[in-house]
Amino acid sequence: MVVVDVSERYVEVADPQNGELVTLNKEGFLELWSGRDNIAGYIKKFK
Repeated sequence: MVVVDVSERYVEVADPQNGELVTLNKEGFLELWSGRDNIAGYIKKFK
């Protein structure tokens, strides 16, 4: 997944395997990524 956009409440990510954009609430996003040491390589753009 690649982070495409970050707002106050939501994070939009691109799923390259399925070719679609997925919008997650920030709580769900942080839970999904909490096991990673560094997500900087996945961030494409902050809004």
